[in-house]
Amino acid sequence: MLSSHTKNIIRGLEEGLIHYSKSLDEIRNYFTEFEQLELRLAEGNEENLKAFKIQLDFSGFLTISMTDLIIICKGTLQTNQKWEQLHYLKLGYLTVHEVINTYAKHSQQLKQSSANNEELKNQFASITNEIKIFKRDYDYPKSFTKVRNFTIGHIDTDFKSYFDILNGMDVEKSFSALLDFMQVLGKLNGLAAALSLTLKLRVNGIEYDIMQIRNIIDSSG
Repeated sequence: MLSSHTKNIIRGLEEGLIHYSKSLDEIRNYFTEFEQLELRLAEGNEENLKAFKIQLDFSGFLTISMTDLIIICKGTLQTNQKWEQLHYLKLGYLTVHEVINTYAKHSQQLKQSSANNEELKNQFASITNEIKIFKRDYDYPKSFTKVRNFTIGHIDTDFKSYFDILNGMDVEKSFSALLDFMQVLGKLNGLAAALSLTLKLRVNGIEYDIMQIRNIIDSSG
């Protein structure tokens, strides 16, 4: 029997899953629009189109990761079998590891893109600090890479090592780590979406933001 507290968490996760599932469809539609931008506005916009594509890919990656973590957390709560919980949690650790590594590759570009907007600049600084705190509080990368390298990214054929690493995971603390990371990931996803709207493209020598460009294309058929 699930407690009322657990049921409330699951309800929140289900609401988040609906939101991020819709976001995945929206991002896929953006790629269709991007293909139209490439066909119509390639000349003189090569660098900005390239930046927009990178931003779309990054936003899609973050949204996929959030969707995965929601499903993982929901599954963890809906079972009382330890090894089933550990299975979900190791998937969660792998996802967190991949997000942090991918963020590191994009962080310099995110910093540069947000530099001219005080609000976005502050958001980036806050997210960077929250990731540092997460790493400190949950012993990243040591505890995460061990799980990732020996139990999910690769499965160690040394049974004792595999068993001891997974069996040594603190289910409650590991679950809390995933929930805390999802809070940071949600903010990072919001920053990436906001930055994509700051990109400019030229039409007949005039700069427009992405939303304006979409309206121009829609009105021209």
